[in-house]
Amino acid sequence: MLDAKQLEAEQRLVQFSQRDPSRFAQLYDRYFDRIYSFALTRTSNRAAAEDVTADTFRQAFENLPRFQWRGVPFSAWLFRIAANAAADYYQRSSREQVVPDIQVESDASWENRLIEVETRTHLFDLVKRLPNDQRRVIQMRFGEELSISEVARAMGRSEGAVKSLQHRAMETLRARVGEARLALGLRGLPARGFKARLRAELIPGLEARGLSGLLARLRAAVSFDRGTGLAVAGGGCGLAAGACCVGGTVVNLLGFASAAAVGAFIETWLPYFFSLSLVMMTVLLFFVLRREGSGRVMLTRSAFRSSAVAGSAYGVVFAATMALSMAMGLY
Repeated sequence: MLDAKQLEAEQRLVQFSQRDPSRFAQLYDRYFDRIYSFALTRTSNRAAAEDVTADTFRQAFENLPRFQWRGVPFSAWLFRIAANAAADYYQRSSREQVVPDIQVESDASWENRLIEVETRTHLFDLVKRLPNDQRRVIQMRFGEELSISEVARAMGRSEGAVKSLQHRAMETLRARVGEARLALGLRGLPARGFKARLRAELIPGLEARGLSGLLARLRAAVSFDRGTGLAVAGGGCGLAAGACCVGGTVVNLLGFASAAAVGAFIETWLPYFFSLSLVMMTVLLFFVLRREGSGRVMLTRSAFRSSAVAGSAYGVVFAATMALSMAMGLY
């Protein structure tokens, strides 16, 4: 339950969102897990819960200008929309198959349902805080319902390694929430990418803003696995190291400067580009080695392999640029 100060802050956020629809993204991110969990309690089916969640946020986004603040949490309005969306979903489904009736619930029933919602939401948050490889295994096993062998192929790991990652993740979660709650929550874990896809669909103009929006569009446009992404990032750092060599080669080929002039430029500026590339590689390796959710650096076998991929790409690209400049007599 929100206190008076939190209610006031939420009221301001709602008012800002009514004036600037892109601010609705903050409300969406804040309440997505709760609404999805609530939809699961009404449907007990992941696909149906996704449909109800999508309908809920679409209706909330469309009707936000008409929303009137009444001193209660914004989530109360969202839950009411979600309950109606679930009822509508069952009405549509009843034309094709027999579905259970949705009865008007008592206050006690609503209270029990909201307790279950908070339990699931807490578990979803704990999954997000797992180390990267453990989180991916849990998401693919329970969110996408892939087999151990399918997860192993997707991650480029052995089946034994995947089983070990799942076991460690389950032990961590079990210690936090208990066996009963763990089984309840993981069965409804949302599929990877669903939240991001729905967010982009609801607020298409939002992704055009700022560096984070640019990165989001790049991720959507180019699908890289982890290894390829690290190779590209490491190669980019290597290209930064040899940038003046590449530039000098192009300038010489176009006839804008002699080889001697370009060589002198490279000797002067290469150390600066090289230093910049080392800073970029240091930042990249920190993000590769850190344990997600805590920020601490963890020297795991997977992290060493990822570092080797990025470092090898860096070395190859930098060596290639230097070799090219030397072959042309520029350095």
